[in-house]
Amino acid sequence: MKEKQFNEFKAKTLPELTTLLKELQKDIGNEYRASEDPFDDTPAMQITISTNDDLSHWSYQTGDNSYSGSCYPDPYWGIGTLTRESNCNDLANELLESLAEVLPFN
Repeated sequence: MKEKQFNEFKAKTLPELTTLLKELQKDIGNEYRASEDPFDDTPAMQITISTNDDLSHWSYQTGDNSYSGSCYPDPYWGIGTLTRESNCNDLANELLESLAEVLPFN
């Protein structure tokens, strides 16, 4: 995979992902937690994005990703935490950069 291919994927995906995060942000309940710290009472949710080998699609799932979800068929994942105060564009960038860190660039 070429870095140019990822940059094109990122440019296309960033607006879609930002919009998705803004929608998900509205659904964060008072009881939602993304931290394993028992003293962290910040309402938040974990979000995972994934893609396949040729970057032809991406998927997402929220919550605990250790057992199942829509990202499981894909080999490359980026993981982050969404809070009510998150800047969704910044978080979308962070998720995509997290994904880039595990992609096999040649």
